[in-house]
Amino acid sequence: MYQLKQVVNIHANFGTLQATTYSLLRSMLGGINWGILCDMLLAMDTLSPMLFIFYVLFALLAVLNIVTGVFVDNAVAAAKTQREFIIEREREIKEKYVRELQDLFLEMDEDASGTLTAEEMQQLVKDPKMSAYFSALGFEAHDCIRLFSLLDTDGSGSVDIEEFLDGCLRLKGMARSIDVHFIMVQIHRLQKQLSGLETGHSAVVARLLRQRSRDLQSSRLTRPESSWVS
Repeated sequence: MYQLKQVVNIHANFGTLQATTYSLLRSMLGGINWGILCDMLLAMDTLSPMLFIFYVLFALLAVLNIVTGVFVDNAVAAAKTQREFIIEREREIKEKYVRELQDLFLEMDEDASGTLTAEEMQQLVKDPKMSAYFSALGFEAHDCIRLFSLLDTDGSGSVDIEEFLDGCLRLKGMARSIDVHFIMVQIHRLQKQLSGLETGHSAVVARLLRQRSRDLQSSRLTRPESSWVS
């Protein structure tokens, strides 16, 4: 009786191609416990359960791979969107800051000459409104003279709008590690160049001294002979 029931169950679940496909789908979608189907096949032979277990494992791994891929794709897309948002936000902040600097330059350029002098900057920052505006952009009003000397890169005594914008953008905020490291590298290179110049200068001085000594000795040797001839 039990064996007859087993045969009926096996035939009902695996008797035809349609029944087998339906049973495999049910085992994956939770319609039936895959262990029950495996026990049915185990009563028939040993190869069929092994193939069924391999199918279950393969299907589970495939589903996990698909789910993982979906999550990873969503995470990458979210990170890309966030990165693009941050870049766009930084661009907007920089553009706004540049516009504010342009407005500040035009306010300070009272004679509309297109350039600023140290006297103009020093005079205008005494105005409380301009001083507050200057501070709001990240600069201290009492540092205007030092700021002007840093902005006047060509040493012309005046600063045009390009020098003003470029200098203020470079000076805004705290010094970054890369900026400090760049300065240290430049100082090290200058030290090496100065050391090389000092070595070369010492060699030239020593050569000149030797030449001078030889000239003096030659002069002393030829002087008595010249007196005797006369």
